[in-house]
Amino acid sequence: MMRKIAFLTLTILSITPLSAIACQNGHPDSLAYIRRDKNRCEGLKDGQDVSLSFRLTSLVSRNLNSYPNTLTVKIPAPNNSTPNLVIQSYFRNYRLDEINLVRNTSNFIFNLPTAILQKAKIPPNKLRALAYITQQSERIYYPVILGNPSPQYEFVIYSPERVILTNLEVRRNGKVIPGSPSPRPNPIQGEITYTWKAANAPENGRYELYVNAKREKETRAYSYYFEHHNNWLK
Repeated sequence: MMRKIAFLTLTILSITPLSAIACQNGHPDSLAYIRRDKNRCEGLKDGQDVSLSFRLTSLVSRNLNSYPNTLTVKIPAPNNSTPNLVIQSYFRNYRLDEINLVRNTSNFIFNLPTAILQKAKIPPNKLRALAYITQQSERIYYPVILGNPSPQYEFVIYSPERVILTNLEVRRNGKVIPGSPSPRPNPIQGEITYTWKAANAPENGRYELYVNAKREKETRAYSYYFEHHNNWLK
């Protein structure tokens, strides 16, 4: 009976997304995913993310070649709603969530001590961040500015399997707004990266990241809607 219970427990854990596993208190010098400074959960998780979904995992603007002791994470304020924010890296299965954001006049701010990132040796260009609010059951994404902004947005899509992208583009009211001239056509370690120069944006407001992904047995279109204002990247 004990063997059956142990097997059942392992089976449940193996199919439970890591994001559903609550973080615990722990030693602050540990790299483990624990609650830190009473304002976030951060660290390296055991195992891998078992989610099998094709999804957007990052929308950032950054000019970050190395980590300062404290990294300013900024999200343009979406109306009066506090955005959901997750920062992660598949490089070493790093995750930062349950973040206490502070609002100022025009942004939500979080000052992140980078000791864990530096100790885990996670390259700045491998850090992913995603922020969104939900409106009428639909996610609306907002850029996460890591340190100083750059003139462009970096989108990262995760795919659990090999795909061919027949379309990967930003649209405004159905019209294509040019971006990266050569997006990576296939996942690298499950990730597809696409950059879009915000200078190409004709106006502020709602945009669509449109993706058409061809798998072995099907082709499917995805739309991710995000907000952009030119002054966010200044």
